[in-house]
Amino acid sequence: MDGVLGMSFSALSTTGAVPVFERAYKLGLVDPVFTVYMKSAGHHAENVFGGVFTYGGLDTENCDEKVVYENLTVATYWQFRLVGFTVAGYTVKTGWEVISDTGSSFISAPYYIVADIARLLKATVVNIVITMGIDKKSFKCIKYRKQ
Repeated sequence: MDGVLGMSFSALSTTGAVPVFERAYKLGLVDPVFTVYMKSAGHHAENVFGGVFTYGGLDTENCDEKVVYENLTVATYWQFRLVGFTVAGYTVKTGWEVISDTGSSFISAPYYIVADIARLLKATVVNIVITMGIDKKSFKCIKYRKQ
């Protein structure tokens, strides 16, 4: 497959289309679970293994045996409450609403968290995409590149 296969819910459809996985579930063809394994293949890679979607089950070949299920907080996107995370020894326990989006490589977080992680990973700023005020709060979208 080449491109993006929408995994959102039909509630987001402006045309009434039912996404493939939702339709398969409603027809009893798959269990209501899927696994996504993504492998970095480089920015301009073509015709190389980039990962696997496993519909209706768990990918035990590429993914860890430990499975943690999260209840969705909004059943339009794959949105749930992130309790916390650790990366490069940096731990955040405050948590917030997040969306798992396999159609994008974008990761968003509060600026101070992104900046701290970038420093730990010795990333450099590539460019600042946008800065604007939202209800007296500053929102910054920044791209980093590991040195």
